[in-house]
Amino acid sequence: MKCNDFLLEDYVEGFLTNAERTELETHISSCSKCQQTLENLRTEQIILTTTLNEPKLRSNLTDDLMQKIKNHNKIKAKRQRYHMMVIAAAILLISFTLMATMNNSNQQADTVLPNTNENMDVDQQNFANTIEESKAHDIPLNEGPVLDIKIDSVIEKNGMKEITYRRNYNEAIQQYSEATLKKLVSTYDIDERLFNLGWNSLISILIRNNRNEVVTTFEIKESENIKPIYPLVSTYHESTEVLGEEITNFSLPVETDPTFFEIESYFVQLLTYTEPFTFKRNEKTSFNYLGHLYTIYDTQLKDGDLKLHIKVEGQPKIIPYGWQVNVDGKNLDQHHHIYTFDKVENNITFLTVTIGQMETIPEEMTLLPYRGLLEEKFKSPIILDLKETAEK
Repeated sequence: MKCNDFLLEDYVEGFLTNAERTELETHISSCSKCQQTLENLRTEQIILTTTLNEPKLRSNLTDDLMQKIKNHNKIKAKRQRYHMMVIAAAILLISFTLMATMNNSNQQADTVLPNTNENMDVDQQNFANTIEESKAHDIPLNEGPVLDIKIDSVIEKNGMKEITYRRNYNEAIQQYSEATLKKLVSTYDIDERLFNLGWNSLISILIRNNRNEVVTTFEIKESENIKPIYPLVSTYHESTEVLGEEITNFSLPVETDPTFFEIESYFVQLLTYTEPFTFKRNEKTSFNYLGHLYTIYDTQLKDGDLKLHIKVEGQPKIIPYGWQVNVDGKNLDQHHHIYTFDKVENNITFLTVTIGQMETIPEEMTLLPYRGLLEEKFKSPIILDLKETAEK
């Protein structure tokens, strides 16, 4: 096997198949050059993670990261499936960080370990509007948490606890998603591969030990009451053939005593669409998405990226997040990389949809919002017992 920096990047990011990972690890064990490159990549990952957790730096991160992603795309064009996953995960991470930053000011950081079935209760007051919105569009959000999350295994090996967990849509959402996917593929000729790239959800997790100490966290801001013993910087993700399913692996030192797996909240992408609408360059364009009226109020062309600035009154629980764009009768392919960012100001939700590799603003184009982003919070965290899984 020859040295390959692209494969090393995907190895660090956790996007290689088991076979690819095994072959690469065999090569790394006897290649000093790749060992050094791997060490450098891991250092960069630690720096990025530290930056995302630093409030003073987070606000200036988005533009820099977007430029790095844009350069990354040009270099890795031949590894389309893997860099699509990297890009999407990065975009989802930025959106999560922005939304979590706005929400944290209204939340209590201290968490008490509950030990009853109330762990599964959804905050009905905050979620009621979502369910009402979804009923009119046949989205089964009243069937409990959207995601089913379970611990697959906890294995002690070489002084580490290797933990594997799996996430799926619940049964009702799974059936809805599969039916919606068929409609999208047959009616709008959307590539089915776009829907199972392993980044369908982003989960906020605390791992605690028997002393109620926070061992490590995923996508949760560190605070006075949340100070991880072991800052986790690397995980391995693997998608499956099942729509919406993903398997995640991570390791913690045995001495940290990982005991409780707490799920605080998550962002999840759902297949939710409305009819396509037409954008005209010199006209005001509005469209309806799940009962809310969105307006494109400005467009910008900068450095080969077309930005559509969109606003909607209020804070819809499901916002449009994935787009199919048709220009001159042709669907833009995956190389254009369409991103969505969002923020809320004065009870108005603002979206920025970025369409890459655009040289001009089209006189007319058709857009289909086919995927939505939903945040689901829990009144009490869902708790999974890691020791119980290990004993089994």
